[in-house]
Amino acid sequence: MNNHHPKSFLEQFIPQSVLRATSDLRLDISVNQKNVDVEIKNLLNKSMFIGGKRLRPLLMFLFAKLYKIPLEIISPYALSAELIHLATLSHDDVIDNATTRRGIPSINILSSNKRAILTGDYLLAYTVFELCKFDNIRILQELSAVIKELALGEWMQLNLTEGKIDLPPKISEVEEIAKKKTASVISFCTIVPAILSKRSEKIIELTRSIGHTFGIAFQLSDDLLDFSSEEQTGKNAFNDLNNGTLNSVAVDFFNLHPKYWQRWIKNEFNIDQEIKNPEVYKLLEDSKSNIKKLIQEKKHLMNESLDNLASELECECDYKCELEKEIIESMKSLSEYIYLRDH
Repeated sequence: MNNHHPKSFLEQFIPQSVLRATSDLRLDISVNQKNVDVEIKNLLNKSMFIGGKRLRPLLMFLFAKLYKIPLEIISPYALSAELIHLATLSHDDVIDNATTRRGIPSINILSSNKRAILTGDYLLAYTVFELCKFDNIRILQELSAVIKELALGEWMQLNLTEGKIDLPPKISEVEEIAKKKTASVISFCTIVPAILSKRSEKIIELTRSIGHTFGIAFQLSDDLLDFSSEEQTGKNAFNDLNNGTLNSVAVDFFNLHPKYWQRWIKNEFNIDQEIKNPEVYKLLEDSKSNIKKLIQEKKHLMNESLDNLASELECECDYKCELEKEIIESMKSLSEYIYLRDH
């Protein structure tokens, strides 16, 4: 589909100051060198702190620009969003039986399932503790809500995985899981700058909805990437289906072709074997196309919300600045980036 390297694509549309702040953000935690914490830090330095798109900090820096929050002020919050994300990845690698992430052994392989889970728990607690230092109860409430949504989303995902019923789940159920597991963290990135700049509740909620739509689209895009090769993604191909996880592509496929669903619930559907069947391959490609169309719909919805946000800002304050208009356009470019990711 797209031949753009993500970084080169983003560099065309994202303000240099935002790209620089995102690149300079140091993934690190402060620990007492005499405590066991240092073991966790060393494990993170060999796994979760290597590489990554840093999309969540990028979003927070973008919205900080929009709401006129100095980037150095927002930096600790941007780090907190990335740490929360990494905590969920530590847990996901255990749940998904992953063996690689970003082209290197996943954290559970480098250590153990138990240590990977504990590392994720540690990062969650560490993030909450660090943000308490800024004494902003509203942001702490938002962060707590995110952590709860993450747990609920994973629980709902397990219900789909373990509850093999006669009919496949609906795409709306998959979207709700994406809203909780992915969009909750992304919307946190969009609303923190709005909260810190003391914007109206209307603007805060509009900003939240942008984050939710963006997050769902991003997860749908990730679902497509699950059907790509490990060389493309740095993760195991077909990892979701091999672990019994029904992503949006699989749900669309099973809804359109119930005979394969019956094989799935009887544990007779092996994706590594089925994909070699030309008929199944074509049907899965059709479902991938359907999800791409759904991502396109989300992209249009997000762009409409961005236009509404621009209008609201113009009504509430001096939204005449070219920089602010540039940020809105940058967000539209990000929605295009999601649609154009290599599938």
